Amino acid sequence: MANETHSVDLSFQPRLESVSAVRRFLEVHYRRLVSNPKLIDRLAVTVHELLENAAKYSTGGGSRLTVEVSPSVPHALSVTVASQADPAHLPGLRETLAELSGPEDPLAVYQRYLLRAATRDEGSGLGLARVVVEAGMTVDVELSDDRICIKAVAGPRPAGTS
Repeated sequence: MANETHSVDLSFQPRLESVSAVRRFLEVHYRRLVSNPKLIDRLAVTVHELLENAAKYSTGGGSRLTVEVSPSVPHALSVTVASQADPAHLPGLRETLAELSGPEDPLAVYQRYLLRAATRDEGSGLGLARVVVEAGMTVDVELSDDRICIKAVAGPRPAGTS
């Protein structure tokens, strides 16, 4: 069991009301399998933010959430959400991810996103910023079969971060 990858694959109609329940289910499920509580925290932030985005921006049809963890490999975590969404959102998503992974200090970028979120009703990019900065995930986005697919993968955290 120690060398296996454990995965959860859920297909459902995303609703804001179910985001926290799904996150809690995954936290409870993976706490039994993974001895690293900080990795579980990273999983929780990532799942919550990606599902919340799917619930807000899905144009219909179901969404699919896939979480994979390999307990024997430190930091081996990936979270993928694929959903029907307006392809017009893709350039903005790519721009946000490029800014978050660019040469500028990610914390400075994150602080700009916090300020932006305070002045916008939607589309601030703060959820993705939390995934990249708080959870320390590398995020990629692609359009596949008219579904926007966002994949977040954990890597080791830089020294001095939690």
